[in-house]
Amino acid sequence: MKRDWVIFLISLLLSCFVWALHVLSLDYSAFLQYRVTVSTDMVGYSPSAVADELLLVRGKAAGYYIMKARGFRRRPMDLQIEVDKAEMIHNNDDSFTLPVQAIRERVMEALGEHIVIDFFDTESLTLKFVRQNYRRVPVTVVSNLEFCPQYMKVGNIQIKPDSVFLYGPADELAQITEIMTEPISHENLMSPVNGYVRLDVPDGITINKDQVRYSVSVGRYVELETTMKVAVANVPVQKSLLTLPSEVRVSCRVPFGTKQNAFLNSISVTVDYDDVIDSKSARLIPVLVNGSKVPVYQYEIFPPVVEGIIVEDD
Repeated sequence: MKRDWVIFLISLLLSCFVWALHVLSLDYSAFLQYRVTVSTDMVGYSPSAVADELLLVRGKAAGYYIMKARGFRRRPMDLQIEVDKAEMIHNNDDSFTLPVQAIRERVMEALGEHIVIDFFDTESLTLKFVRQNYRRVPVTVVSNLEFCPQYMKVGNIQIKPDSVFLYGPADELAQITEIMTEPISHENLMSPVNGYVRLDVPDGITINKDQVRYSVSVGRYVELETTMKVAVANVPVQKSLLTLPSEVRVSCRVPFGTKQNAFLNSISVTVDYDDVIDSKSARLIPVLVNGSKVPVYQYEIFPPVVEGIIVEDD
């Protein structure tokens, strides 16, 4: 008899639990409140602010979400929105008004998986962006890239944006000349890659972007070598410029499949007479001149420095 009661109570509890799950999974109409944090990019102001008003939303949501919003929290749920500064109305000094209609689509997108919005009961939000000292600095890429054999990085790593605004005490900002990315690491690369990387921000400093987008171009190459005479440019009349040595060894990395003879016949190594005049030691750095349409990924000249000797012609 006692065992039957235990089985009955367990069955009743399981039934109640299943019923509760079913009830909470159904959709109900409700008013929900959100504390909105707005991020924007305004030079001279803090990068984010919390709205004075609560955003009141009417819509349909699952019962468990409504319970979470109303029963399990003593404060409104947080909602973060990024807006364009042009969408805000400047009231005075650090006060701005943001019409809710301007962010309607972004709010619906942010809450889309939780609630189907019927309407907003809040017309506008008031925000106070505090004025701050700021400085714009370039972003410097830190990378650790490894490539498959005969593949290499083509050009520099591209980042967007390539500079950011820092906010903080004036004396600390004055010491910062650049912001480094966290290391961008990839192995066995043989095709282009892209993504987002966070920035290494010093303590006590805020930033308008905490990450940047990067892209790495990768190409397959072949290495071509040749020996060629050093050409001279801009030599005035009745003067000659000799170089020691007169020939250098050139090594170029070009796209795989490049026709060797056609490419090597279209390049030259040049030094400029004007550089001799400007140089105290007459030591010159030869430069590769590419007369073809084939891009040169990388090149080296041996030796990298030659000596220039000016000769007066009779």
